[in-house]
Amino acid sequence: MEELIRNLRFTGRQMLRAPGFTVAILACLAIGIGANSATYSFAKTVLNPPSLVKDPDRLVRLFTEHSNGLKYGSFSYPDYKDLRDQGKVFSELAVDTPTPLHISNEGQNERYWGSLVSGNYFTTLGVEVIKGRSFRPEEDSVEGAHPVVVVSHGFWQRRFGGDPGAIGRTLDINGHPFTIIGITPEGFSGGNAGFHLEFWVPMMMYKVITPGREIEERDNHWLGYVIGRLKPGVTVAQAQAEVKTSMSRFAQAYPATNKGKTAVVLPESKSSLHPMVRGAFVSFVSLMFAIVGVVLLLACSNVAGLLMARSAARRREIGIRLSLGVGRRRLLGQLLTESLVLSLVAGVLGIGLSLFLTRAIQAFRPPFDMPIVFEPKLDPGVLGFTLLITLVTGVLFGLAPALHATRTDLVTSLKDGSPGAGSGGFWLRKALVIGQVCLSMILLIGAGLALQSLKNAHGADFGFQSENRLLASVDLELQGYDEPKGRQFLRNVREHLAALPSVENVSYADFPPLSLNRQQASIQPEGFEAAEGSDVPIIGYSRVGPEFFKTMGISLLQGRGFSATDQTDTPLVAVVNQTLADQYWPHQQAIGKHLTFGSGKRLEVVGVARDGKYFSVGEEPTPYVYAPLEQGYRGAVTFVVQTQSNPALLLEPVRREITRFDPKLPVFNLKTLSEHLSFALLPSRLAAVIISVFAGLALFLSALGLFAIISYWAAQRASDFAIRQAIGATSGQIARLVFRQGFTLAIGGLVLGLAIGALLSRLIAGMLYGVSVGNPAPYLAAAAALLLVVALACLLPAQKMIKRNVVLALRGD
Repeated sequence: MEELIRNLRFTGRQMLRAPGFTVAILACLAIGIGANSATYSFAKTVLNPPSLVKDPDRLVRLFTEHSNGLKYGSFSYPDYKDLRDQGKVFSELAVDTPTPLHISNEGQNERYWGSLVSGNYFTTLGVEVIKGRSFRPEEDSVEGAHPVVVVSHGFWQRRFGGDPGAIGRTLDINGHPFTIIGITPEGFSGGNAGFHLEFWVPMMMYKVITPGREIEERDNHWLGYVIGRLKPGVTVAQAQAEVKTSMSRFAQAYPATNKGKTAVVLPESKSSLHPMVRGAFVSFVSLMFAIVGVVLLLACSNVAGLLMARSAARRREIGIRLSLGVGRRRLLGQLLTESLVLSLVAGVLGIGLSLFLTRAIQAFRPPFDMPIVFEPKLDPGVLGFTLLITLVTGVLFGLAPALHATRTDLVTSLKDGSPGAGSGGFWLRKALVIGQVCLSMILLIGAGLALQSLKNAHGADFGFQSENRLLASVDLELQGYDEPKGRQFLRNVREHLAALPSVENVSYADFPPLSLNRQQASIQPEGFEAAEGSDVPIIGYSRVGPEFFKTMGISLLQGRGFSATDQTDTPLVAVVNQTLADQYWPHQQAIGKHLTFGSGKRLEVVGVARDGKYFSVGEEPTPYVYAPLEQGYRGAVTFVVQTQSNPALLLEPVRREITRFDPKLPVFNLKTLSEHLSFALLPSRLAAVIISVFAGLALFLSALGLFAIISYWAAQRASDFAIRQAIGATSGQIARLVFRQGFTLAIGGLVLGLAIGALLSRLIAGMLYGVSVGNPAPYLAAAAALLLVVALACLLPAQKMIKRNVVLALRGD
């Protein structure tokens, strides 16, 4: 213990004697440790979120699978009931179906997300309300008889200030009064990772919460999640076997709706984030860990290089201590103590950086209607991970310099100024720098490709015009509107919006282009016969209002668009895009052809629109169909308003005009069309920002490492430079020698990085939009940036050698 205390004191003195050296090491390690800690915290929160449920290892989720390859689907309510009533492996089987709600309370009208749940939802999860009660059995058995609601702790605090008297008060939900019966614990927002819910309503109130649903139809697969609690002693495999047997029995009993269907049972730990999303998220997190791992590796190699350079500078001190009888083991312990102390201090700073990064993640709110929330925290698990990588960093990258320092030759080390002293590890320091340059080059190439992809996505042809347009969404179905009342509302609002100053055109659609949601249907074009064993094409479509194409700036290549005369008592019509016309009616006139929907509706094609982007920016041209909303009413619509000037100035006037006809109707997703497109560009923008930031950090670390080794090399050759200057060498010649050394090291890493970067870029080519991996521009830009940084890293050592006093240098001072 006494020796450890002595080592710690000596380490403190050494750190204070060389503050620049200390700051450089702490900065390198703090960046690497902080980035890894924040990434681990983010991944842990999403993949294994903190849970208030009881015994989460006993919870499972059930998903349907189909013989046609569709996986992780939803159940119908009758299938759920049969599984619940006939099953023997579950002590409880519950339903959780997230859905939007309209909440009116004390003059505030807002759109929230809640969930329709079975009466045993809270008992299945093992979550107890902190005020009031949860649902009773009778509230889960009689349709529409019990309008009660459990609200979240956060909503209770915001709307009622934590007043216990909130129990028993009513909320207007979708135009109907609901009585508050319970408050969930703080931090509980449902069992779905990243999805923040505020309300829970009994499943038997589905007619109010999701109008138009028919709960007892076995082919209506609309339940969000089926959650089960395993009986004691029952394994997931046993539950899987029973559920699979039950689904086979259902397929025989109800072949019209259940043929080809089975089910899969997954542990809660692997399904709280929906499996379809989980795979993509794991890939994203793996890429993030690879990037921050590279940054940590760069930081650690920098530290190793700096420590080796410092041990070389301290060779005389170490030689004296060894000659006085200090054992190599004791000296090695002291040097390792120094590296561990530096790592621990850097770990503390890294935690501070991680806090900053996690708060930035918490503040980020994706621009969609659904409440997606990620709240990574520095819990004990994250702190343990940070401590682990801190200690590993300190040991692994302090060990090599310490071993090198304690192997100093006593004779040469005691000869102060010997040019060859301490040079034995120079090759290792050069290898570290070459590796740093190589890794930096790879990240710079990735950043260049990501930025090019983002630039291309911004300039993509969306098939419509985004300037001077805004969107405003309403959901009349949730508000209880029937079809006649809803049609009248749409007409009234469209007329009044068109009368606003600076408004040119107004229309609406159930799904505007590049929305988060999509709708597709089995649509058979006239003259198309599916091959034997193949299904009818699944084609995307949307219902749109009059003058939609004019309002959106979508060009019509043939025929006409829709007008107010296209009504239910007129022939059913459609507009198709160019890809559909070319694919199914090549070299034919598309106008006059017919499309047959899976429901049996037959629509006549009256127009052909130019192709556009419907689901994502990077999608290939795909068939698409537009139909008049007047001929297929839907109450959830988005108004599209074309303006003469800045559309942001009309956001509030548009809201006022809509709510004039229904003060309790929430208007959501109110934004300009350009803002709407920013969501479609979000993946490209995030990739570009993340990779660019870490590429910049890598470049900084490489520059620091190169500067350190060039400075050390120049100091080692100070006498040589002085002799050259004494016999007439010019400042330019001395500078060229320094720059030659730096560029010699950099070129090796640059060439290696180019080769590896070119190979890796082909692996990620499918993730890039409009970028050819054979285009030399990103590689040349990365090389130019790296060479510029190399030049800057060599500049200061060169200036120091040029300006050094020749006489003092020759004397070794």
